[in-house]
Order: sequence, then C-alpha cells, then structure tokens
Amino acid sequence: MNNRWLAPTIGALAVLVLLLVVYLVVLLMGSGAPGQASIADKAVGEMADFSFDHRGEPVPQTPFETADGTQRTLGDFEGRVVLVNLWASWCAPCLTELPHLARLHTEMGGAAFQVVAVSLDREGRAKAQATLEKVDATALPLYVDASMALGQAFGEGVMPVTVLVDAEGREVGRYLGPADWASDEAKALMQAVIGAS
Repeated sequence: MNNRWLAPTIGALAVLVLLLVVYLVVLLMGSGAPGQASIADKAVGEMADFSFDHRGEPVPQTPFETADGTQRTLGDFEGRVVLVNLWASWCAPCLTELPHLARLHTEMGGAAFQVVAVSLDREGRAKAQATLEKVDATALPLYVDASMALGQAFGEGVMPVTVLVDAEGREVGRYLGPADWASDEAKALMQAVIGAS
C-alpha cells in the first residue's frame, strides 16, 4: 500500500468524524430548546412577570377537596395542561383575578386544558363557594384545601400564586400576584404549553 495516499485519507476521515461529533452535540443541545424558547417568548405583556425558575419540577401531590368532599391531587389532571391557582376569600388581589380565571376556564377548558383554582380558606367549601358566587366566578369548579398544605408544598408565602403545569405533571412556571388570565397574552402562553405537550 502506498503510504502517501494513507495520510490524506486518515486526515479526511478525522475531519468527517469531528464534524459529525459537532453536529450531534449541537443537535442534542437544541433538542429541548425550541419548545422552551417559544414558551418563554410568550411571557410578554400581562405575563411578563411569569417565572420559569422551577421549570421541570414535579408538582406536589398534596390532596385537596372537590365540591362534594372527594379528595383529588394534581396527579388526577395528568394528560392535560393545568393552570393551578391558590386563592382565599380574605385575599383582595385573589378576588380581583378570580373572574379572569373563570373566563379563561370557560373559553379554553376541556380535554387539553383546565383551570384548577384551589381555595385555601380554613372555613372550607361553604365559604369558598360563597366567594365564587360573590365575585361571579362560578364557572370555576370548586376545589378547597382548608389545611393550606398545598400552598406550603409550593413553597410560596404570598397569594395569589398561579402555577402552570404541563401534561406530564411538571411545572412550566409560576406567577406571583394577580393577573388578567383572560388576556390575549395569557391565552397565548397557555396555547404554547398545550402545543408543546
């Protein structure tokens, strides 16, 4: 075999292998990036303060009650994108945003998406239901955690806190304080997560 042909062939092969490795690294690094970038890009306007600090963390499975006293967890909603809102009747900003959440639930709720607004009122279901009626938010299903354990599990000391959860039960991000959840920006953010699920 002629050695003067062997050296250039090995060199060309090494360059090809190097290019293949670089291509694979770029491909792997970008595998989750498009969905993440497009979702984060939707956090504008009304949603500009949306935080992605806890992204990818599994949400707590702390039980809460339905209107008839049945116990549920957030795991019961896997398979759909869920907007979890923690509120209480004594929280004025919560009362401001409940009608917006009800409107969002009415317009987008279904097989792919649901609003799960959980009252942390210690007085229980009757107080929470009366509050939903008072603020014209009865389109929201009634969920109550009188122990306030779900709020503690999310690790936030303020209300309202709203957590967006993907269809696999992982946190996408959260918003502290009230927001207009029926705004075009909020709906676009929900649609981006639904589309990525």
